[in-house]
Amino acid sequence: MNTLHLYNLLIPLYKGFCFRKLASAGVIDGVFCWIDHEAQIIFYDSVNRRFWALRVNALEPWNLGVSGGVLCYASQYEGKITMWCLESNIRSPNAVWVRKYDANLIEALRNYPPSGLEAAVMCMDIHPANPHIVYLKINGTIVSYDLEKTYGKFV
Repeated sequence: MNTLHLYNLLIPLYKGFCFRKLASAGVIDGVFCWIDHEAQIIFYDSVNRRFWALRVNALEPWNLGVSGGVLCYASQYEGKITMWCLESNIRSPNAVWVRKYDANLIEALRNYPPSGLEAAVMCMDIHPANPHIVYLKINGTIVSYDLEKTYGKFV
């Protein structure tokens, strides 16, 4: 006997969170993934036609991206960036996340402060081929930041 399970996924749209860029999503092997504002990643497997969600250990703000074929998320809080990468299969119900990088953005940019008295990170993107590189928009300036070398440069 075949059974069909239908799930309602309620994805609230909070007006206060509209600052987040739409690029915090990715696709790996037919599995679409995106973030919501409840500290979780929503997955849709287009092959097996099913949804699921994974909670993450990230403080706001955080971003999701695919780098080198691997799903990664990075959180940025008080000038510190933490990068996590998915080590298990994208379809595995038991996700294995590995903490790859911890970096202090304040120390790296101490000698090259962005214009203005306060540096506000407006958005962050993960490099599509090198997960140790993130791009940050700080006070309207794009910064390429290497998490391995803890070195940032203005683009």
